[in-house]
Amino acid sequence: MYETIATFIQTIMDLESSLVSAQFNQRTQDALAQDTLSSFLT
Repeated sequence: MYETIATFIQTIMDLESSLVSAQFNQRTQDALAQDTLSSFLT
């Protein structure tokens, strides 16, 4: 029983960290895109 709960918690934590890194990657890509655009415009 306890092993199942531990596995469940671990799965949730893995999902959470992958979501966070996905959001971080998205922001990084947005920032890179804006930098590229502004360097073209200037």
